[in-house]
This record gives sequence, structure tokens and C-alpha cells, in this order.
Amino acid sequence: MDIFIDNKAIDFTIENENTIGQLLGEIEKLCENAGMTITGIQINGASVAAEDLDEIFLKPLTAVQRIDLETISGVEIRHMMNSLGTAFLSHAHMLREIPVKLQTGNDLFVMEGINHFSRDLQNIYRIIPLLHLTGLEETDLMIEGEPLNTLPERLSPLLHDLLEGLKTGDTVLVGDISEYELAPRIENLSGILSAMPSTGNGMR
Repeated sequence: MDIFIDNKAIDFTIENENTIGQLLGEIEKLCENAGMTITGIQINGASVAAEDLDEIFLKPLTAVQRIDLETISGVEIRHMMNSLGTAFLSHAHMLREIPVKLQTGNDLFVMEGINHFSRDLQNIYRIIPLLHLTGLEETDLMIEGEPLNTLPERLSPLLHDLLEGLKTGDTVLVGDISEYELAPRIENLSGILSAMPSTGNGMR
């Protein structure tokens, strides 16, 4: 069996592993020790979706000729956080402009801006569970006195209400949420992410 991590072949000795799940569990331990985690899996050239993992994990190793794994490291996560910090500063400016843009009929600016903002918000949500790889503790990244991992439960309802306001044409609600609720929080988040050191402990 051939095993590749980030397109590089690795020398892994199979001992007591009989299933794909057991093998990947051992490889994940090695990755974690190196400050990495597995983010993508291909078995015999076919990508494995998250919802299929349980079924795939039970399959015997005899059915496998090649495994390709993608990983992400603490250093990469920090760089991603820095980049998102810059992006969120632009989003904060956009959110503050929404009331004026709605009043002048520039709905396209609003919809495109919110779409890009939502995309980056989902990106940060996906990264948050991986922050342990950066060597940082939850309390190292606080926003409004709360750990960063509480961000989804605090911002998602606001974004939901904003989108509902756009659907119903409630420009007053949309303006209030964007300018006074979301913009200050996103600007604060931008500062926290941009200030994160690009290097640290627990990373390759």
C-alpha cells in the first residue's frame, strides 16, 4: 500500500491495523505530534466525503492500494487567521456602508458584500476547532470577554436576522444590525486575528 501526505510518500509500517479507520487513526496521531491534522482523504484516487467516513473506516486494508491525505499545520492556520483579519476589516467597512447603500438603491453592493462576508465567516468557523494546533489556548484569543470558539453562536443569529430583514425589505432592521451590531464586532475580530503572531509553539 502506498500512503502519501501532502503529495509526499511516507514510510509507515502496518502492524496491528486491519481497517482503514485503524490505520488513519495511527497516522492522525503522528500528524498531531507534528502539529498537523488531516483535512482531506482520498482512497484509491477517490475523495472521501465527511458523511462517508464511518462506512469507509470499517473497510479492510486489503481493499486499499493507495491513500492520499491532505493536512493543515499550525503555521498555516495562523497565516489564514492573519489573512482573514485583513478581510474582516474590509467587511466591517462594508457593513457600515449598508444603510447608505440601501437608501441609494445600491442593492447589488449590499448583496455582494454580505455574500463575501458570509463566506469568510464560514471560513473562520471551520478554522476555530483547529486552533489548538497553533499552540494557543482558548483564553489567548478573547473577543468581547468570550473565547473565540463562542463566535458562531453570537454572530450567526445576527447574520440570520440581517438576511431575513433583506428578504422582507426591512431596511431599518438591516441598517441597525449591520452598522451597530455586526460592524463593531467584526472590526474587533479583525484586530484580534491580524495581531496573531505568524509563528509560535506546537507547529511544524
